[in-house]
Amino acid sequence: GMQLLKAETSGASVDKLSPRIAETARRLWFIYAGLVLSAFLTYFMLGMNVFDAICHALATIATSGFSTHDASFVAFHSPALEWSATLFMFLGGTNFVLLYRAATGRARAMYHDAEFLFYSGLILAASISITFALGKFHTLSWDSFRLAIFQVVSIITTTGFVTADYSLWPGFTHLILLQIMAIGGMAGSTAGGAKTFRVLLGIRLIQNTIVRFTHPHAVRNIKYAGQTVSTEIIEEIGVFIAAYVMLIALASCIVASAGYDIASSLSAAITCLANVGPGFGAVGPVETFTHFPNYVKLTLTFCMLAGRLELFTLFALMQPSFWRR
Repeated sequence: GMQLLKAETSGASVDKLSPRIAETARRLWFIYAGLVLSAFLTYFMLGMNVFDAICHALATIATSGFSTHDASFVAFHSPALEWSATLFMFLGGTNFVLLYRAATGRARAMYHDAEFLFYSGLILAASISITFALGKFHTLSWDSFRLAIFQVVSIITTTGFVTADYSLWPGFTHLILLQIMAIGGMAGSTAGGAKTFRVLLGIRLIQNTIVRFTHPHAVRNIKYAGQTVSTEIIEEIGVFIAAYVMLIALASCIVASAGYDIASSLSAAITCLANVGPGFGAVGPVETFTHFPNYVKLTLTFCMLAGRLELFTLFALMQPSFWRR
């Protein structure tokens, strides 16, 4: 049971909410159900019918992005609904352990969690950057920020809802969205992607390596939440990121072999591996995957499975030695 929990949480350590795994699961289900119910009531009160509210509440908290309308949230023409969805997508991409602590009166834990601060800061920085990029081509306004932050949160949490055809935005915004698409949400959330936890520790590893070049005899440990991160965890993160990048490169080449451009090939690989949904070019927010030949669809299907199972779970199943007694 602990091995399964470790494989799913993607963190430096499994932070259980109680000594019993079953009790931890029940508490996390409580948070999940509470978020779904809150999203449903909010959407319903803001104008969605019951069916739409139920479907979008489930798709928001699960960060799955399925909509009952082809136009996604554009179909509702409601800024209030977009702001609400932005909030609930953000919560869906947040570590559920932190949400449980906040719900039980320990909200201060969120402000002291390095990954949560990194996750929130990344969203804010990306949203502001895109807002100003949009302002160069349109009038800089509060609506621009609303469009920007909705799309940033939707993509970094790997939800995939849209409120605009962002493929028509400036190229600078595409680069930002593509990068946060690969990163994904927090460890211990419903979001996909590489996870902000791995990226944060990767950055600290780079900083540590630079210090060692300038101070060869210095002894510096990478710390998280006040504790030293073991060498084993650092190696696992390094291997995961390497495998993640290599799989993106391989899948991109397979897509490109069918005659697709770089933007379409790269974004198709990343959006499937991170379980986002829409990408750029031939897989943009107003496009579908139906035009791909079968071998490309099979490749991207494998990417979706591998990304959702944290890569190595699926890789292990492919090893002949796994099936031997």
